[in-house]
Amino acid sequence: MLTLVGCCTAAGIAASFNTPLAGVIFSLEVIMMDYQLASFIPVILSAVTATVVSNAFLGNAAVFSVPIMELGSLKEIPLVVILGLLSGTLAAGFIIMVKKIAGKGKVWPIEWQMMAAGISIALLGMWLPEVMGIGYDTINIALIGSYSAGLLLLMAAAKLVATSICSALNVPGGMIGPSFFIGATLGAGFGHLMIAWLPDIGIQPGLYAMLGMSAMMGASLQAPLAALTALLELTDNPQIIMPGMLVVVIAGLTASELFGQESLFITMLKAKGLDYKQHPVLAALRRMGVASIMNKDFMRSMRNISLEQAHKLLESKPKWIVITEDKKP
Repeated sequence: MLTLVGCCTAAGIAASFNTPLAGVIFSLEVIMMDYQLASFIPVILSAVTATVVSNAFLGNAAVFSVPIMELGSLKEIPLVVILGLLSGTLAAGFIIMVKKIAGKGKVWPIEWQMMAAGISIALLGMWLPEVMGIGYDTINIALIGSYSAGLLLLMAAAKLVATSICSALNVPGGMIGPSFFIGATLGAGFGHLMIAWLPDIGIQPGLYAMLGMSAMMGASLQAPLAALTALLELTDNPQIIMPGMLVVVIAGLTASELFGQESLFITMLKAKGLDYKQHPVLAALRRMGVASIMNKDFMRSMRNISLEQAHKLLESKPKWIVITEDKKP
């Protein structure tokens, strides 16, 4: 069952974002929490198959239109660190909000949960339509720097509230797409503010939008490797890996160590009373079949045997001798 869930998760991410490698790593890192070869093979096959089918029907176009960007200079490293701290703090707030809403809403019937979520998102959408839907168009505009800093940060906050409500009240939907939206708008807004405050550095807001996407995904889902791989596959830009590694690590540590928050998936399971425990003993047991660990060091014997038969019986030094009588042990 765990392998099937991991395969479907990898396939879904690979087909949705055209990121087969990120889908595999996310599945192993978050769902299966296992890097054994036996886990890799079926997950990789699922991700490749889903990507082939998706490309056959939808084409091989990138999800986001991302120009080649890189740090203007090493003077931007402190800004990347600050963005990591901001992303980790926002991710922790995201997780805490989901936890609190889920705790209050779990006593409601599912119909009331859906209605409350629908009304809340409708009101938010009337005020700020960009929070509706998956938001890829908004992310693309943020990447080319067409929004103002104030509007970008407002969209990040509104999308965070909208996604928290939907996730906590059991509305079917994803968390990776919204985390991209929140991170991109936060990063682009941060980039625009830094341009106003530090005009001489040559800051590209789109670069910080991409870094924000990766940081928010890594911190809220506690999947740093998957976030980095998704960043590389989505941008096709190896120059972004160094700042990406820094921002993802800082954001993840801020959410998990500074604020003590677990992955959003684990938080949702615990909020529903479905605590998913994972430790090395359970992982080892899951990889074992019953037949492989059975004690097979035994011999069968009739109740009455000769001395010669007894010597022959003990030649293999069995730990057990099963006495049979009337064809029964």
